Amino acid sequence: MPGENRRFRLQIASLLGIAATGGFWIAAALRPFNGGGLRGPDEGMQPILGIDLPIIIFGALTLVQLSAVWLAFKKGA
Repeated sequence: MPGENRRFRLQIASLLGIAATGGFWIAAALRPFNGGGLRGPDEGMQPILGIDLPIIIFGALTLVQLSAVWLAFKKGA
């Protein structure tokens, strides 16, 4: 049924979303060790205030994902 286990499905979806954004943060933290970067050499994205654009975008996305986790696990929801 569509309404069955709705809260459980929302919890799983929110955790999967935070796992995906967490993977980005792990990759970003390990880039000094693997010589990688957050953008290709020809992408032309300029840092904003010295911060790479993907960091800014994923920072905002992480806040959205964390609020989804909080709402999904909130008591009485």
